[in-house]
Amino acid sequence: MSQRFRRSPSSNKSKTRVPFAALADSTSYVLKTHTVDVVPSSTVFALLRKRTEKEQVVAMPYIGVAAWTQPADTRNPILRAISGPQRSQLVPLPDSEKEVETIATDLPHPSTILLGADATETRFKHLALDSTEVVHLALHGYADLDYPDRSALVFAPDVSGGDDGLLQVREIRGLHLKAKLVTLSACNTGVGPVGEAGVANLVNAFIEAGANTVVSTLWELEDHSTQHLMANFYAHLASHERKVDALRSAQLELLDQGLAPYFWASFQLVGDPNDTL
Repeated sequence: MSQRFRRSPSSNKSKTRVPFAALADSTSYVLKTHTVDVVPSSTVFALLRKRTEKEQVVAMPYIGVAAWTQPADTRNPILRAISGPQRSQLVPLPDSEKEVETIATDLPHPSTILLGADATETRFKHLALDSTEVVHLALHGYADLDYPDRSALVFAPDVSGGDDGLLQVREIRGLHLKAKLVTLSACNTGVGPVGEAGVANLVNAFIEAGANTVVSTLWELEDHSTQHLMANFYAHLASHERKVDALRSAQLELLDQGLAPYFWASFQLVGDPNDTL
């Protein structure tokens, strides 16, 4: 069976990223005995707790987006990222469609799913104005380590010319989201240069925009196993597990199947870990 990858951007500044969940002693991985979550700072954690206390009933529980859904050449590996914002490098991600549709069956309705040509930046920005429990973005991603504000998620081309299709960090900060959970199902969405204010990346931009919790990744993702992990993650969320416990359960399922950390350890939960859906 061929493997499809969500490819990481190539960069001379890339460094090895070892998540806590993948650390191990002589007996087991940290994932086996602990839950792991990340918060940018104690100040951000306090602000997120206040934000969750003020939450109201949402009108749209779920928005799922998958732009690159056309059939793929299964002879070649497919990665959910590009080495720069060049559309000529974008390859199909057929498993992303199944991913967002499977998640929709586990979450309350009404939901909105944008697939293929409908998954434009303009349409997503319009939907993001509504109060939403879950935003799931299964897209190509691009991390710019030299100019982190240019890091972006890549949506479908907009024939109307309203947007360029690159939802960049600097644009995300102005979205004014009201979301319990944003999942960035693309490569390297948790990557960025570290400064005094923390890591400059897509994750912190979504938290600043109003997301309580963001699930992100630290390296390239294999497409098929990622689809299974995400489906399991949301199935556990549908059982009202805490977000941090739901992600750990989904990761453990891949670990117990004998898959190496490459397939499950890239995913990390940033923000409020304790909320349920």
